[in-house]
Amino acid sequence: MVWLSVLTFALAANIDNLAVGFSYGLKHVRIPAASSALIAALTGAGTFAAMAAGGWLFGLLPPALCQTLGGLLLIGLGAASIFKALRDNKKEEKSADMIHDPARVDRDRSGRVEPKEAFLLAWALSLNNMGLGAGAAALALPAAASSLVTAGVSFLFIAAGGFLGRRMPGRPRLAFALSGLCVIALGVAGIVRA
Repeated sequence: MVWLSVLTFALAANIDNLAVGFSYGLKHVRIPAASSALIAALTGAGTFAAMAAGGWLFGLLPPALCQTLGGLLLIGLGAASIFKALRDNKKEEKSADMIHDPARVDRDRSGRVEPKEAFLLAWALSLNNMGLGAGAAALALPAAASSLVTAGVSFLFIAAGGFLGRRMPGRPRLAFALSGLCVIALGVAGIVRA
């Protein structure tokens, strides 16, 4: 059961990475393996740091309360992800950010995100995972395993997103909604276990 929770967490935590790969693929900007590895490493490290901090903080509270608070945090983050997926498209276009706008990362306009350019993208993606990492720590998911699986899924999702983006038009809104549902399911499971 723990490994299923770890895998579900890693898949949900990396939906942004899938969307990044997809967005960049749509615009024919490649994220090479070295850049993907850097993004995956920083995403995994950010997840570990958030889980370690969350584990320490939640270690000060009774375990049942931690699981309930962690579950509520994950439910809130999942609901926010679903809201983000359902939000008006025009609003999102106005607030294009580094994560989904290749022109802001591929500064030399080479059509490739080099490792030095990928660092800021990796930082932004790892910050995205920190809230999820803290919530997962409250549910007592193993930090090392969760971080390693998250890093591996990050690498795979960037490549898969790029592949799909180069071949399919559109935006992966359904993926954000499904990610939100997975995170909500993890939160509910944590509360039920409390």
